Amino acid sequence: MERAFPNSDGALMKPSNTILVLYRFRWPLALLALAVTFFLMNTGMGQVGAFSDRVTSLRSVPPEVSPPPRMFDPRTDIWFDPEDSGLKTFYEVEDKFIAEDIVVIAFEETEDPWGVFGTKALTTIAELSSAIEKVPGVRNVRSLTTNPWIRFGEAGPGEEGLIVGDLFERDPNSYSEDERLERMIAIVGAENAANRIGEERVKALLGSSADFSNYIGEPRLLDAVVNAEASTTALMISILRPRPSPDELDSAFADAPPRERDVGPAIHVMETQAETVGAIERILAEHPEYAFHSAGIPLFEREFFRVGQSDMAYVGLMFVAIGLILSLIFRRVGAVAVPLLIVFMSIMAMVGTIFTLGDLLNNLTAAAPVMVTAVGIADAVHLITSYYLLRPQYDDKHALISAVLAKNALPVFLTSLTTSIGFFSLMTGEIIPIQMLGYAAGVGTISAYLLSMTVIPAMLSLLPLSKSQAPKSQAPKNKERSSAENTGSGAGEELKPAEATRGDEQNASPLWADRLVALVLRHRVPFISGAVLTIALSIFGMSRIEMSSDMRMMFPADNRIISDVHWIEARLGGASDLEIIFNGPPIDANEEQLRQSAARLEELELRQLSSESTMSSTERAELRTLRAQRDEVRRRRIATSQRFLEQIDGFQTRLQEEAKNPESPLRVLSNFDSAIAVLRKMHQVQNENEANYYRVPDENDVPEQARRPVVQYDDILEESSLIPGQDASTLVSQYYLQYENGAKPAENLSTLVSSDRQSFRIQVRTRTAATSVLLAAFDRIREILSTEFPELDGNEATVESGEAYASATLTGKQYLFTNMFQSFSNTLIVSLTTALIAITLVIAVVYRSIWIALISLVPNVLPIVIPLGFFGLVGKPLDGPAVIVATVALGVCVDDTIHFLTKFTRSRLTMNIEDALRATFREVGPALTWTTMVLVAGFGVLSLSTFRPNMLIGVLGAIIVALAWAADFLVTPAILSYLDRSEPEQVLQPQPAE
Repeated sequence: MERAFPNSDGALMKPSNTILVLYRFRWPLALLALAVTFFLMNTGMGQVGAFSDRVTSLRSVPPEVSPPPRMFDPRTDIWFDPEDSGLKTFYEVEDKFIAEDIVVIAFEETEDPWGVFGTKALTTIAELSSAIEKVPGVRNVRSLTTNPWIRFGEAGPGEEGLIVGDLFERDPNSYSEDERLERMIAIVGAENAANRIGEERVKALLGSSADFSNYIGEPRLLDAVVNAEASTTALMISILRPRPSPDELDSAFADAPPRERDVGPAIHVMETQAETVGAIERILAEHPEYAFHSAGIPLFEREFFRVGQSDMAYVGLMFVAIGLILSLIFRRVGAVAVPLLIVFMSIMAMVGTIFTLGDLLNNLTAAAPVMVTAVGIADAVHLITSYYLLRPQYDDKHALISAVLAKNALPVFLTSLTTSIGFFSLMTGEIIPIQMLGYAAGVGTISAYLLSMTVIPAMLSLLPLSKSQAPKSQAPKNKERSSAENTGSGAGEELKPAEATRGDEQNASPLWADRLVALVLRHRVPFISGAVLTIALSIFGMSRIEMSSDMRMMFPADNRIISDVHWIEARLGGASDLEIIFNGPPIDANEEQLRQSAARLEELELRQLSSESTMSSTERAELRTLRAQRDEVRRRRIATSQRFLEQIDGFQTRLQEEAKNPESPLRVLSNFDSAIAVLRKMHQVQNENEANYYRVPDENDVPEQARRPVVQYDDILEESSLIPGQDASTLVSQYYLQYENGAKPAENLSTLVSSDRQSFRIQVRTRTAATSVLLAAFDRIREILSTEFPELDGNEATVESGEAYASATLTGKQYLFTNMFQSFSNTLIVSLTTALIAITLVIAVVYRSIWIALISLVPNVLPIVIPLGFFGLVGKPLDGPAVIVATVALGVCVDDTIHFLTKFTRSRLTMNIEDALRATFREVGPALTWTTMVLVAGFGVLSLSTFRPNMLIGVLGAIIVALAWAADFLVTPAILSYLDRSEPEQVLQPQPAE
């Protein structure tokens, strides 16, 4: 027969089945829990190790030092909906164009009167360009010395024409002043050059009657590679995103899960680009003559990864902080070691589960250990607190530990359940890292509960009882306490401890509880009214919340990445990317079929023009068909289509002009680069460099005699050949060909025009700004497209039919991240609503009272709406991390409410309301206060993070937890005091502690 243990009035009672199992099998259960935890961690780390080896095998050259296990997922697309049109277009850009990112390296020359066109600056630029071009992973360096210079001159012996070549092809010191000035004018224009070195000097080169307005410079480079004052210049470095071939992927990930096949190449890209950036930085360090400033998405991504890893170190700091707080509270080694053991094992179980399921950590899940620490500590502290409060009453470990378990079984289970609901509600959002944070923290919460309820009883059984205990007595001390102070009776009910301010030897009257209850009852109307008013005001503030994020705000102002971005944007415009992609209708025929059709068309047109040949009706019909097919192919090749290019020219000009307006949403757009800029410059130079010709060529630019096809007879070969008639489209094709034949391979048009000429790309540099500002710019671009250039913004049907020339899509990493930040608002609404409904229903079912469920909303909602409402009231945009912490904090805040309500409802069975409140504060008040201190410390450690999202999670988490404590101690008892004030007769009926 199972031994009974005494309840609060000294009567023996049989332990419940749950308590019986937990105590009898405490060691097997504890060992099983620890074994499962170690198994998960060992299995997960094994999978990570194997995955890391596969990633390493993608490298063409094995690393000299074996890299650490790849535990972080750096994928860009993990943050986005796989069906997002912008993301799909981003992949299409990589397929049709060159997959690359841009890094900007800029510096300023303040001493030389020639600015960056002085020999010192040009020599530095030339040396840097040459060295950086040799770095593995660098596709191209566009700088003052390497940029293609389009000009008219001697293209060959006795032949003049368009020339394309590097601006400085030799050592800059070998150029005369006139030659340097000529190149300065070619880039910044005559007016800016005159402002720099004097009008007379410029006229001496160009001639006294030269019209400066014709020397407009190179708009493609102005305020992109060099500013108008020629004082600041930049190296635009194209860094490849290496894409393993299908064979390489099959070799590395043949037997791996599909997810690894997606993540592995992304990590390979990130590591390769990081190595490339590191090599570039080492080259810059060899040139101390200038202070260099760097910007670009690869630098941001590297910083995200670096900070995400560094934040893991805060887990250790948090352990130290929590250990110190527990030491001050309990002053016992066991009371510190046991909770920290539970937390450590909970984190191991969580991380092991993540890795075992095939996932990796990311910047958000890196914060999950902090959250799990807070939750696991709360469970352990309640059990430890109960143990030391009850220990003076028992001289039998079985009875003592059974009483501890009986007291905490229900509230710890409910708090773990509701907290995990709060975490798991994040999985209802749209953003994958947030979903992963939800399931990771949820798994950690469940692990903390299971470990607490299995390992802690085993650990407690190792602690000695106080020597002051009576050696024989089985009854609790202080048996003479009045029944009004007892907490309940029956199997599984908690036992009433002597109140202890610290330890088990110091018993004192809990006057603070009596005074607090008296205070609350005396001022319950102001407390409740203040809470209602605060909630109403906060909800009003939340209705005015603006969701917005700013990449500049993710790091401290003194962060090198941020300060460099500010420096570059102030002088050369933005450094982030926006892609506007235009796609024409597809061509059904392949290249071989098109070549055969073109050859047949040329043959028939030659016969038609030949006076010695006649054509049959069948051939004439075929000729008409082939001409129609040729015209249709030209329409579909939008990059050479005159009608499309005229529209694009107008559209790009429209954006550039409005971007100059500081009141326009487009003010965040700076540098525009497309094939339009090349065509404009080629056409201007071809027409004696007159500024009026800085435009896309049209039909009027084709001489009348060149529009008709001509038969040419070769006397040597004695063959006739056809010279096709020319039009604007063929002139464009000639310009493309001339440019690509003259420019070095890295400067061809492959990044701007697809090889099949069916896709056209405008690259826009954007300044970093709040998401609301960037989204307004994106919306304005769409508005201009749809209202002013509808033929560029067709759908699949209208493009195919010819009603529209092309379809337009916005993409780019800046665009994708901006839209991702915006979706945080949906996450806030969905996750908070889901968590609130689920937690309220759980409380209603458990306590069998809709009133208790409704009352629980106040201390659960109040701490969250206050800080969120504050954002709206003061007009401060709400950042995405605040959304996360709101949902996370809801799960944590409900812990205090559950413990408070559990004790109150049990006490209310045998006490009136006032006595029940006093008993509740005496029993759970210290534990709630201590867990709040620990939780505030746990979240507060994150406030030290240099990654603003994690820092904000820490600050808001600490504030919300502290507000939850205040609400439970002041508002909740005030509301409970208005319940039925009759004498206790099963007024409230909670679930048993099973």
